[in-house]
Amino acid sequence: MSVAALIAIGALLVWAFGSITARLVGALIIFEGLLRIGFTGPGPLSVAILAIGVAAWLLGHWIWAYKHKIWRTRLALNVYSLPGLHRLAPIVTNRQPWLGTPRSNRDVSSNPGGAGLPISRRFPARRGLR
Repeated sequence: MSVAALIAIGALLVWAFGSITARLVGALIIFEGLLRIGFTGPGPLSVAILAIGVAAWLLGHWIWAYKHKIWRTRLALNVYSLPGLHRLAPIVTNRQPWLGTPRSNRDVSSNPGGAGLPISRRFPARRGLR
């Protein structure tokens, strides 16, 4: 009975404070990993520390997005919009699948500023952000 109570209290604490804790701890670990890479070079330990920090930071943003159904920062939205990570995102991202049109065939050079396009195309909505 006491084990179940401890698990319930732990889950409640993770739900209440897990997002900010994971993001802050992740940022500190990333900073330590970058310092180690800067001072000792990119050894396996320093790269592993950096990867653990990035994973903790991503976990904090994942918890926030799952809980609030909105992305906390644009950086988190952009990271979770990457091709591999968009499948792990708990809410919608900005990922747009590549439809196979080569870049040379897109009409970008003739319309660099978006003039003539509707406002919704020139200024896309900030999906998933406050």
